[in-house]
Amino acid sequence: MGAAAVALGVSNLLPDGVETKGTFIDGAGNGAGGRSGMGRDAGTFGWGGAAGTVGFVNVRMGLRAGIYTQYMPSEALPIHAEFPQTVLADLAAMRGA
Repeated sequence: MGAAAVALGVSNLLPDGVETKGTFIDGAGNGAGGRSGMGRDAGTFGWGGAAGTVGFVNVRMGLRAGIYTQYMPSEALPIHAEFPQTVLADLAAMRGA
């Protein structure tokens, strides 16, 4: 995949002023690759499925991670928010070890 396609996939394609509070992309944007990080999370993108599946890529770190669950509703557990945070915290702890 070319650099331009990757840049498009991780960019925020939502127009200014779109409210995302309370959604899967709360505090982020949405691009061709799904949820796109902004600010300090720029270069991160991913998707959360209806049955709890979560996948994300952090281009700056060369990291990709996924967890594949099947439960409904996916909001029953905080996996959408906590999985990426847990992966990054674990990597940070490994660096400090």
